[in-house]
Amino acid sequence: MPWITPTLSQCQQRITGAEWQALHRAATQAGQDGEEMAQDIIDHIVTRIRGRVAARPENLLGPEGSIPDELTTCFLALWVYDFITRLPGMSKLLDDRRLEAWRSAESELRHVAEGKIKLVQPVNPAGADLQASAGTVEVVSATQRRVTREGVSGLF
Repeated sequence: MPWITPTLSQCQQRITGAEWQALHRAATQAGQDGEEMAQDIIDHIVTRIRGRVAARPENLLGPEGSIPDELTTCFLALWVYDFITRLPGMSKLLDDRRLEAWRSAESELRHVAEGKIKLVQPVNPAGADLQASAGTVEVVSATQRRVTREGVSGLF
């Protein structure tokens, strides 16, 4: 499966039109722009997901701003939770189903980071310089001395 770049329209389909309007109005009343705030949350969650994916050295990251297609449901559950909880007085929109979806998404991301869930690698991975790395360790062993006291005696 390909990696995808989540969009605001995908997120809006996850909530009702009335909820979007209520959240948009609440954001405006708080001096924020609803769409800008929604996009900020998208960017934040994409970064979180990419970080969890990169926690496993065998995982390659797709193009910047993209997530594995198989984590779309996880992304959307996190977006709904973060969007609703970011605005005062909107927590009543978090019903048991949405809270369970959020918990499940958090658990799924933990499993991805632990390597319990294997992901399809991207067709076009990001450049090697953008890949997260666990680092490498170089083992250095003792070397033989090339220069000895006897060999350099008389040089000083």
